[in-house]
Amino acid sequence: MEITYQEFSPIDSECITDSLLNERQILMKKKLLEFTQKQHDTFLKRNKIKFDAVKSKTWHSSFNIENVKAIPKQILNFGTTGKKRW
Repeated sequence: MEITYQEFSPIDSECITDSLLNERQILMKKKLLEFTQKQHDTFLKRNKIKFDAVKSKTWHSSFNIENVKAIPKQILNFGTTGKKRW
């Protein structure tokens, strides 16, 4: 699978609508949450901690949210339509 990444150009900004920006914001929040959740799950498994994040509606108190790794650009590549371009 090859992932393509297209840099944003000022010419593209003319066709970005409020609806598209809102869609991208929602997708970005979703991706950030999914990525952080995976790292949280890895943290819990690595430290053999039993914790129900859904029931608690929070991260484990020992999980340092500031240490979450940077998100790779490939995960955030939605193209101009708000959909992944894979």
